[in-house]
Amino acid sequence: MNFENVLQIVRDSYYAQTAVVIYSEPYAGTVCCIVAEKQTVESDHFIKGRKGFVFSPFRQDKPSYFIAESNSNVFRTDLPEPVSDRQVPAINREADHQGYIQLIDRTVETIKASDLEKVVISRRASYKLREFSIERFLSSLFLSDLIAFKYLWFHPDTGLWCGASPETLFKIENGKFSTMALAATKTSTESNRPWTDKELKEQQFVSNYIQNVLEPFSQSLEVGELHDHKAGNLLHLCTAIEGILKDTIAIEDVLKKLHPTPAVCGTPMRAAMEYILLNESYNREFYAGYLGPVDHKELSASLYVNLRCAQIGEKEAGIYVGGGITAQSEAESEWEETCNKQTVMLKVLSEFL
Repeated sequence: MNFENVLQIVRDSYYAQTAVVIYSEPYAGTVCCIVAEKQTVESDHFIKGRKGFVFSPFRQDKPSYFIAESNSNVFRTDLPEPVSDRQVPAINREADHQGYIQLIDRTVETIKASDLEKVVISRRASYKLREFSIERFLSSLFLSDLIAFKYLWFHPDTGLWCGASPETLFKIENGKFSTMALAATKTSTESNRPWTDKELKEQQFVSNYIQNVLEPFSQSLEVGELHDHKAGNLLHLCTAIEGILKDTIAIEDVLKKLHPTPAVCGTPMRAAMEYILLNESYNREFYAGYLGPVDHKELSASLYVNLRCAQIGEKEAGIYVGGGITAQSEAESEWEETCNKQTVMLKVLSEFL
């Protein structure tokens, strides 16, 4: 079994409308493909002893999808060497511009007049596709030199999703866990620009939230130094957080409290979620949810936030982007940030645009 064989398996599963996921973890050098034997994919992955791949939406009141390895065919192979970086196609800077600017201005005013401290406002940028090939797209995605969690997921109910996420939500093995507080964004060309007070505060909201959630579950907890985290052509502020879970704690206990973090929702969480649902003009679905392999029997998981992602249809790709809004936000800067965040998926989609 080689990489090309796995791509053919994904293609055949997609055209047969069979649930399938293919993914590669950062620095792993390998790819895993799981093809469901049965058409039904279960909605509850919080079952003791289950091993498989979870695809969970932004909203916890909506069902997750779970491909169990026990009911699937699993293929693993090494990845070929990555190819050189691609050029970024033209970014759609006109569509939704005014609407997004107006929403950011309203959000800033709401934050100033309420107990809200941060709200993540997102949007879906649409691009027409030509002659889309799932095999060529997979080669473009998995052979890119991006250091990220790369995946492609298909299920008849959800459609085709793909992405290259820079953000770990929760990783655990043998009771030892790690995560990250990731927020704030600037381009690599701005690397010498100091982080602003707004950006530092935005990241601190995330760090504080994650620490507060994890402390009651932990025997020990260690917080690393604030540092720059590179993701493609973007830089983010990041704090690594790790520790050891108490013996009585299950993965689902943590996830139900941890997701969604202020990195994708806001703070306070409930008020930010209510604002998002009332004011964003579309359904995020699986954008800003989480995904990855889990093994509940062995108490292990590698779960990532579904960022730098796209939903692909027959003739159109929707790229999901957003940014953290605080009382110090400037609408045009926030708009530019969402444009810059599109570049990850635009690069891997470039030959189809």
